[in-house]
Amino acid sequence: LWLNILKNDECWINTDVCTSKRSQCIANNCGLFNETNNPLCDECRDPVLFHRPFYIECGSGQCNACDQFPTGWAVSCQEATGPLDPNEKHVLADTYIQPDQPLVYPIHYENIGEVEAVDVFITDVLDPALDDSTLEFLVPEDASYDPATRQITWSLLDRNLQPGESDSVLFSIQPLPDLPSGTEIPNDAEIQFEVFDPLVTNTVLNVIDTDPPSCVVDRLPAEIPSTEFTLSWTGEDAVGEIKNYSIFVSVDNVDFEPFLLEVPGTTYVFEGEIGKSYGFFCVAIDTANNVELQELTAEATTTLIEDAELFEFNGFFWPVKSLPAQNTITAGRVVPMRWQLKNASGDFVQDLEAVKSVQYQADNCDGSVDEAGELVDAKSIGNLNVFFTRRTNTYTYLWKTPNNLKGECVDFVLTLGDERSYKARFKFRRQHRGPHFKD
Repeated sequence: LWLNILKNDECWINTDVCTSKRSQCIANNCGLFNETNNPLCDECRDPVLFHRPFYIECGSGQCNACDQFPTGWAVSCQEATGPLDPNEKHVLADTYIQPDQPLVYPIHYENIGEVEAVDVFITDVLDPALDDSTLEFLVPEDASYDPATRQITWSLLDRNLQPGESDSVLFSIQPLPDLPSGTEIPNDAEIQFEVFDPLVTNTVLNVIDTDPPSCVVDRLPAEIPSTEFTLSWTGEDAVGEIKNYSIFVSVDNVDFEPFLLEVPGTTYVFEGEIGKSYGFFCVAIDTANNVELQELTAEATTTLIEDAELFEFNGFFWPVKSLPAQNTITAGRVVPMRWQLKNASGDFVQDLEAVKSVQYQADNCDGSVDEAGELVDAKSIGNLNVFFTRRTNTYTYLWKTPNNLKGECVDFVLTLGDERSYKARFKFRRQHRGPHFKD
């Protein structure tokens, strides 16, 4: 924020940046205002621009300035009685940087008092993480450096900074080599007009970042009954900030190809084809341009299938009791498993393909199965499959229970085409005694 202290307590909130001549020049040439005639280069020789040849290019008689300055600022005010300075410190670099990143520091000062500032003094003490052998004054006039104190000084004697006039000084420097990732490099400056108390600028901060970020595509269901689904991913950066992600896809285990490049978001609605399998992985890039090293291996996979119809299940019918009841029978006997299915409209389903599998798995007889046993395909009498009786709209499976289940407990597992399963629990006697079923 720029602090503007105006005369007579006259203030404006969110004032446009064209308040001062310097700011108006920058704003016009950043395309922030639709002026008919932009200032010519000779009219834009503000110290910040004039001493930064890479920061401004003059062509066709006009200035082409960058857009790094704000379009407005909050304004505070008080009675002005002498030369006053709303100062500001910048660094022309992102917060997180590589160890060899040059740092350019502009120091801006402005006289918003009522009288001129004859002498201006600016000091800046270099952080120990900065390599003073790389120091370069981009505004060399009246500048000096003391290696013992690591202090930069501009003694601008007889500067005669008029009320409403602003100016800047700049220097560049590089961090020390081999700084560890996470090293912080703060910097601020002091500005003094004549004998008045010095004012300290805001502090700018840079952080060395050599650690690559990471990201992973979130887990997907093994099968998705749709042609589209939401793909999401999660990223982490130990030191810096993630700038964007690139997502790669493999179709039916063929080579990976990029389909999202350098996107800032973490979700995407992916559209595929029924019957195809898809694998994904992501690569993250942070604001210091560290890139994640990633293997060409899928982090999440899925197969797109037809949208299955959901069935309303009714069963199991007598003589079998559904959960939570337990059926007691003799191993080796035939058990008639019977049920009905309805569709979403309430009509009976008669399609045998509505049944996906009939299986059984061991449990521990009290129903508190910690780890379900392996699913085993059930066998029917005479190797008959499931059949449908139209008169009663009933599915039937004649389960021939194995003889080797004597003394054990199992769950009969019926799985339908909508991937939902239904169970009935059985306890098998060690020898035949009485009827097949017992309450």
